[in-house]
Formats: sequence, structure tokens, C-alpha cells
Amino acid sequence: MEITLTMKVVVAAQACLLILDLGVAYFDGWVEVILYPGAFRINHSQIDAISLVHNEAIILNGESWLHGSVILSWDDVKRDTFTFSGWPQCRIALIRT
Repeated sequence: MEITLTMKVVVAAQACLLILDLGVAYFDGWVEVILYPGAFRINHSQIDAISLVHNEAIILNGESWLHGSVILSWDDVKRDTFTFSGWPQCRIALIRT
């Protein structure tokens, strides 16, 4: 997928909205934004209380790592940006924890 100027502007504009709410220091240490064309699958391993390892595949439309990378699905960013839902907390690029 070729990253277009529109894609860059949309993701940057949504990041600016986060800066207005959280301050610029919130982005310290962030390295990159990875933009996939659509939802993506990750393989996740988790150890339960009795030390059994559970492997599962999860379909995601976004993921972030503390002070690392942000991974977004362009289909979801585009839908959330250009379709008004009235719920900004549902916008994939604006979700924060």
C-alpha cells in the first residue's frame, strides 16, 4: 500500500487532537506510525494462573506500544474520520488508555 499525503494528513491531524487533550509530552519516545490497509491479525500468547500457555490469533484494527510504535488500520481510520458517528472515543486513532 502506498501511503498518500491524505493518509499522512489525516493521521497527523488526529494526533494533534490528542496533543490538545494530553499535551505534547504524551508523545515523547514514540517512534513511528505503521499504517496497514485494513484490519490485521496477530498471534498472542498468554500464560494463565496455572502456567498453561494459551495461543490465539486476534484480529485488530489498531495497536500501540508504550513509547514505541502505533499500528493503525487505514480502513478504520478513514471510516472514523470521514463518517461522523458522534462518538470520538470510538475513533481508532484517538483512543487512549
